[in-house]
Amino acid sequence: MNLRRAAVITMIAAAAFVSACGGDDGDDNGGTEGSSDAVAQVEAVSEQLSTAYTSGDAQGICDLFRPSQLASQIPAGKECAPVLEKALKAEKRKIKPFRIDEVVEGDGGYIVTYKDSPPGQIAFSEEDGKWYVDVSGEIQGVDSATE
Repeated sequence: MNLRRAAVITMIAAAAFVSACGGDDGDDNGGTEGSSDAVAQVEAVSEQLSTAYTSGDAQGICDLFRPSQLASQIPAGKECAPVLEKALKAEKRKIKPFRIDEVVEGDGGYIVTYKDSPPGQIAFSEEDGKWYVDVSGEIQGVDSATE
């Protein structure tokens, strides 16, 4: 397996291990920082990611990655869903929904920290008015799990 493919699988697996099955921790605004509308949208994308991951929906997960960044993360001539399907099949752990611990505004997007690890943190950024999983690794505050 080449380095780029390994990085893609790691990135997708980390991101896929992350969404919340209930959004936040029940605290009305504890653990959130930034525009409440943007935070709600980021939490919704996180929930969609969790649902897609727990159901094994590779294309659903791929659809949540920022389109302008995705092409640079997938090996030339490949599509996201088939690459991700292999990673999902290789995953031996029981697939559980992800639970959000906090959402914090970062430089250029939001950083979601999850109660479970992996992955710990995932970055989200906006493109064309819609929020996506950010795979650039450029949003400050995100640990190496998504870089």
